[in-house]
This record gives sequence, C-alpha cells and structure tokens, in this order.
Amino acid sequence: MAETLLEIGYVSGVFGVAGEVKVYLYNPDSPMFYAAVGCYLGDAKGRLEESQLKVRRGAGKRIIGAFKTVGSRSDAEAIIGRKILVERDILPTLEPDEYYISDLEGLVVCQGERVLGSVAGVHSTGRGDMLEFHQGQEVHFVPLQDAYIEEVDIAGGQVRLTAEGAGLL
Repeated sequence: MAETLLEIGYVSGVFGVAGEVKVYLYNPDSPMFYAAVGCYLGDAKGRLEESQLKVRRGAGKRIIGAFKTVGSRSDAEAIIGRKILVERDILPTLEPDEYYISDLEGLVVCQGERVLGSVAGVHSTGRGDMLEFHQGQEVHFVPLQDAYIEEVDIAGGQVRLTAEGAGLL
C-alpha cells in the first residue's frame, strides 16, 4: 500500500482545544480537502493510522484541519509532525507536463550527458521549492524553476539541469 500513497503535507501544530490542528499542505490552493477525504497519518517509524481530513482557512495563510480520529487538544498534540498521506488514485489527473513532487525522488540528475547525482527530495521554502540531490557525499540544492531545470522526464527517470542550474553547483 505504501507505494500508492503520496505525502500531501504534515501536521504543523495545534489549533484551539477541540482537536483541530494547523496543517501544512504542499498544495494549499487545492480545494480537495474542503470536504472530508480519506487519508493516513504517518509517523517517523513509518506506521500509518487511517483517518479522514477536512480543512478550512484560518487567519492569513493558515489552514486548519480536523481529523476524524482526533477529538481533543491532547490528541492533536500527539500528532504534531505526522505526515498526511493519501491514496494516489484519489488525486486529480495530471496534464502531460505535470508531476507530483514525490515522483521526483530517485530520479537521475543530469546536465547535458553528464550524470550529476540522484534526487533525494524536494523542500518547500519561502522562496519556492528546492530540489535536493546527492552527488557522492556532496548535497546540492537547485531551485525547482524553469531557469534551472531544463526538463523533468518522469518516464525517462531524469531531471535535466540548465547550464545555469548546473552552474549553481
């Protein structure tokens, strides 16, 4: 089952006393969770707890979530930091040039014909997403933007950097 699950965010804090939580969604603009959606809460040991998530907007950019299995503030405190995962098949169908961030993990990073390493993850920052890849013992970060990424070829298993992207190394 773990192969069919995608991480879509995590629990970032507690909100109020009734078991609501602050959630960080990787796609905060998606309307998908404004109706209750089946999901899983994953802990650091890889254990999964089945639940349902429904979100609403809070003040500013905050997103407030309610999990079916969380009914009190102490329950909410116990799930801070947990990953929120959903079955891939409930997510919207992607356009041909789109991909989910999790699809990038493990892809080979190239510049021209030169293999530079492999994708270890993607990190959301205030300035945009950063592609993390490892080249031997070295860890590199490249902005996941057109100026630095020439092509993402999921089927071919590659992320190709532009000359400018490779120049950041």
